[in-house]
Amino acid sequence: MRCIVRPKNQDVIIACEAFNNQTVFNLPVKSKKIKRKNRFFNFYLSIKKNKILLEKRDESGIWANMYQLPLEETKSAKQEYGIIYETKHVLTHQDLFCTFFKDDNPDETNREWVKLSELHSYALPVVIDKFLKQYFK
Repeated sequence: MRCIVRPKNQDVIIACEAFNNQTVFNLPVKSKKIKRKNRFFNFYLSIKKNKILLEKRDESGIWANMYQLPLEETKSAKQEYGIIYETKHVLTHQDLFCTFFKDDNPDETNREWVKLSELHSYALPVVIDKFLKQYFK
């Protein structure tokens, strides 16, 4: 008989090979399951005169210091007119539900207009990069 965890019952202790060989703590232990978190990201695409509006992310968190389309995070999926693309992006401990909207009247505060021809030189999250490549096909 083999045991994986240290048994509490004395009869089982005697029969437990790992306990008798003092190797109980060398056996593999089932790792804790990662708690997954759902997040809802609403990105806004603004294009004007061959330029696209981007904002830089904070120095911490996912996609630290990367550029992205203007973002609004909500507690649930946003059901609004004008959706141009939806996707689910899976990270190690988060599921990102990303919805892309067209925005013809953007708030430009703390954001910058970038020439479309220079977009390749900006670090973008994969989900945004894939969307833009598909959008500009």
